[in-house]
Formats: sequence, structure tokens, C-alpha cells
Amino acid sequence: MLLVECFSLLVLVLFVAVDDDRAKCLRVAALIALGAFLGEDTCIRGYGFYEYSYEWHLFFDKVPVVVLLIWPAVVLSAAKIARALVPRASPARLAFLVGALVIFDAALIEPIAVHARLWHWTRQGIFQVPIIGILGWGFYAGSIVFLLERLPTRARLVAPLVAPLMTHTMLLAGWWGLFRYTLRFDLPVHVCVGLVLPAALVYASAAIRARATLGLGDLAARGAATSLFVYLLARDPRTDLLLYGAAFTLPHVVIVGASLRVRMLRTA
Repeated sequence: MLLVECFSLLVLVLFVAVDDDRAKCLRVAALIALGAFLGEDTCIRGYGFYEYSYEWHLFFDKVPVVVLLIWPAVVLSAAKIARALVPRASPARLAFLVGALVIFDAALIEPIAVHARLWHWTRQGIFQVPIIGILGWGFYAGSIVFLLERLPTRARLVAPLVAPLMTHTMLLAGWWGLFRYTLRFDLPVHVCVGLVLPAALVYASAAIRARATLGLGDLAARGAATSLFVYLLARDPRTDLLLYGAAFTLPHVVIVGASLRVRMLRTA
């Protein structure tokens, strides 16, 4: 677990280091991390759907400190991709895109993390992860991004308080409106892949149409984050999870390829 914690801290440092405005990035990261704590801690205490492994070394109440520090990297990385897809998006559209991108990432991160016993869920869905749990990532990410974009600078301090409330509202609506009554069992791998592939194709198509690219620093930071989960899966490989993970690769290959091609043209 110590390796995972140290590597997670390295990922956050990379995301901040490659940002053009590090001071602003740190301020925004602090607000995202605070909101993430309030959201996760109240979810764990209020719903009892998941719990972190006791092998994590440092907790802030029910949540490992490193998890809170990695949340800004998740949200800010998705925001950069969202802006590459739609450069002049309104706050609402940007928040929607960020939420969708984070859900896409979480749909891969969650099963691998559970397989690696970083945390566990008391409900089933996709590889022992309830779908509402995956959606929760996007609910929070979209909420905090919308507030940070929409609120005046001096009022942004309320964003970490309001974003968890928005997240809880969407979680409760999703649970009582749908997921309490359906998709409560672990889905077969072909169904899981069938859910991911259309999303991956839409994501890749959008990236191609927008000619979305990232800077080399952002690619390196995302690559470092990805390598952590590659390591976790390679440490204890599972064929069906490998097949599921492969379904996520297309949009990332498209963005990395376009980014490197643009970089080569600029340096030629």
C-alpha cells in the first residue's frame, strides 16, 4: 500500500508541476480536495456502501489522505480534456463533459482498485462495483467544476460545501429512481464490455472531430496515473478484467496520437 500512496502523491505533484499557473492550480486543487473529503466522508457514513482498506497509512476520518490529494488530479485532468474537446464550453457544458469523462475513467479505476483491495463495496454491479458508485465520481466532478467556473472568485470558497450537497442529491435521485430496483447483481463481462465500447467510440469520435490534443506534460501526468493501475492489474492479472480494460483504450490512443503528431509538426 505504501507504494500506491507514494505513487499517488507523485501523480498529484506532476499534475501541478505541468500546469501553466501552478499557484492557481494549487488553490483550485485545495478546494476540490476539501469538497471530495466532505462528499466521500458523508457518503461512507450515510450510506455504508463502501469502505477503504485499513492498510492505508493515514486517514482523515473515514477517507485516506492520499485519496483526497488525488481527487484534484482526476478532476483537473478531465477538465483539460473537456476544454480540448470543446474549447469555448459554457460552465454547464464544461461541467457535463467533465462529469462524463470522470465517469468513463472511474468505470475502469473502480474495478481495478477493488480487485487490488484498495477499497470494497457492499453492493454489486460492474466487477463488484455498483453503477451508482461509478456515477458518483462524475456527479461530484461535474458539480465542483460547475461551481468553480460559475461562481465569482471570492465566492468559490463555498464550492466545497455546495458540491457535496449537489452530489448527494444526484446520488439519491439515481438510487431511488433506478438503481435500487435494477442492476443490483454483478454483470457478466460481455455486458460490462458492451456498456463501455459505445462510450469509448463516442469519446474517440469526439476527440477526432475536435482534433483534441494535450501538452506533453499533461500526457506524462496522465500516463503516470494510468501506469499505477496497469501495475495494480499486472500484479494480480485477471483475464476478464484485462479484456474489460482493453475496451477503454481507443479514445486515449486517439488523443495521445494526435498530441504527439502536433508536437512533431511544431518541432519539424
